[in-house]
Amino acid sequence: MIGKILTIAALATITYANLPTTYTLGHQEPTLPYLQQGKLYYIDSSENSAAYTAIKAAEIFNASPVVVMAIRRVGCKFCRHEASRLSSLADQLNQRGIRLIGITHEIIDIDAFRPYLKGDIYYDPNKHFFGPKQRWMPLWMGFLRWSTYVNKHQGASIKGNLKGEARLLGAIYLINKDKITFMHLEKHWGDHVDIQAVQKAIEQIN
Repeated sequence: MIGKILTIAALATITYANLPTTYTLGHQEPTLPYLQQGKLYYIDSSENSAAYTAIKAAEIFNASPVVVMAIRRVGCKFCRHEASRLSSLADQLNQRGIRLIGITHEIIDIDAFRPYLKGDIYYDPNKHFFGPKQRWMPLWMGFLRWSTYVNKHQGASIKGNLKGEARLLGAIYLINKDKITFMHLEKHWGDHVDIQAVQKAIEQIN
């Protein structure tokens, strides 16, 4: 009897872990006014720097169109692979005057992440670009999701590590001055953006 109860409980836990996270973790798309209020700190070439330069996100948006990668964890192989996929669009972005930037919610292992992202990196201490409803995936849920293992081949040749916070899911935004023209909110580990959809959004910017 106890064995059956434990089996049922285990199956229920696995089933719950694999439900769409829009239901289990919640889902709320940020607005442009919300993102504009974000306070970011430019991280220079040394992650051990004692001081960083603060800038309001609105200043970045007003300067030029920008693709923003809100990075879940800089040591994550999935995240590094995602950064390299976005960086593969560098020529297309440059031709249209679009910046590519990364935003991290923790200052750790930044220099090891730089080779994968062809753009500046900013620190978001308030996790503004991960909200307004932050999606925190418990580690047990991440490890029980089938998608984690289906996606494990992504960036197989990329080196990663276990440093840093892995639970806060990231996002991709394409912002063109007064509007968000593309948005991808990460639903689970390795939930990569549709790169063709990003390309189409880029092509619509004159």
